[in-house]
Amino acid sequence: MSWDAAARKAQYNKEWYDNNREKCLGYAKTYREKNREKCRADARKWRKNNPEKAYEYARKYTENKRIKKAYDEWNNTLIELGYSDLCR
Repeated sequence: MSWDAAARKAQYNKEWYDNNREKCLGYAKTYREKNREKCRADARKWRKNNPEKAYEYARKYTENKRIKKAYDEWNNTLIELGYSDLCR
């Protein structure tokens, strides 16, 4: 397959996925449910082979959870003080 044909195929696949995203996500969810242990083993293997990336993902996840918690606490404070119209 030439470079141009591969690029066209990649573009077609991307457009197809964009148009059928919900269907693809449903297939992936069903696969993960039916193959739970294999997916967990694959994830463990990936984390073992990519410790820097795994650490960075975990760090970002923790940071996002911390920020969300801070926003929620602030919004609860605004609600308690009667400024619920300022909540995001």
